[in-house]
Amino acid sequence: MISKWPCLHGVLARENSPESGLEHGAYRDKFNEAVSLLGGYDRVTADVICGLVAFHYNQFDRAILRTQSPRVAWASSRLMRLLDGEDLTHDQVVVASERSRLDFVLSDAATEQVLTWCCIPLDGSAGAEIEAMEASLNTQEPFDQLKLRVIAAEHHLRTGASERARPHVNELRNNAVAEAWARTCISRMRREGK
Repeated sequence: MISKWPCLHGVLARENSPESGLEHGAYRDKFNEAVSLLGGYDRVTADVICGLVAFHYNQFDRAILRTQSPRVAWASSRLMRLLDGEDLTHDQVVVASERSRLDFVLSDAATEQVLTWCCIPLDGSAGAEIEAMEASLNTQEPFDQLKLRVIAAEHHLRTGASERARPHVNELRNNAVAEAWARTCISRMRREGK
């Protein structure tokens, strides 16, 4: 019966549940299958699932259009603007994580954690969250590492800790998705003389 629900099957695989009967990496095939099946439906649940998958795959423009979740849309918009090289220094509005929303119910634990971290304030008040995020980087999927490195580097740049931002920037400077952002960060660090 579970094979009729590819997204649920994918979530179980991503969370390494033995009930999925799949290897961890097979979650991508199940996520893709779910989007293929649900893509043509104009329903809240279909939109939430497609938005969450798009967010995971760093398809932020699709996540914004397809989701019914304010926080997925906000985090996607924030990341897309940062990756486009936009300076969000004065953008202090943060959408709180609402754990009662459908996106929380349908999300896997890893996506939920990444989404929560992508919504933290970048005003220096999220030091503990940044420490936890950085400690988890090696266990994250490459798609999620990109998001988390951008958020961590932005936090460090805004708190004057350019030396802590530099490894994140260097890791992403040859990444086609993060290229403009990395150039902007390098320019910011040069202007600050660090």
